Amino acid sequence: MGLFGLATGLFDVLRDSRVVWQEARGNVLRQQLDDTMMRIKGANYPAMQGFYGNIEGTIEELREAYKRACSSERKEILEHCRKSMHRMWNQGDWPSVLGLSISCLNIESEHLPGEDAAYVKRETDKIIAEASAFLEKDRR
Repeated sequence: MGLFGLATGLFDVLRDSRVVWQEARGNVLRQQLDDTMMRIKGANYPAMQGFYGNIEGTIEELREAYKRACSSERKEILEHCRKSMHRMWNQGDWPSVLGLSISCLNIESEHLPGEDAAYVKRETDKIIAEASAFLEKDRR
């Protein structure tokens, strides 16, 4: 096999293990989406305003920042969002927490392989469209 073959084999293993990890991450995102939607289900009108308002207020800025970021910067963006969600939750602003969660799930799932990540991306895209429609109707 030789040294070159061994090194090539190790790179293949590392690449394959990264794909497996990313697909497993997609499964975690799907579970988080299910949890988020369970929590917002049946919410009253003011809560839905907060939920959809946070989505509309965060999604584009997060998409742009995440798209331009390297891997370590992406982790920092998501960590900052998690800290913000924790702070908002402690202040009782759970609709905004759930809205920011949808935005985070959307941006992260866009950059992951696998069926679960694709599902999360499709579903969060639908929710983002619902947010725009809800808030547009609300503005009239």
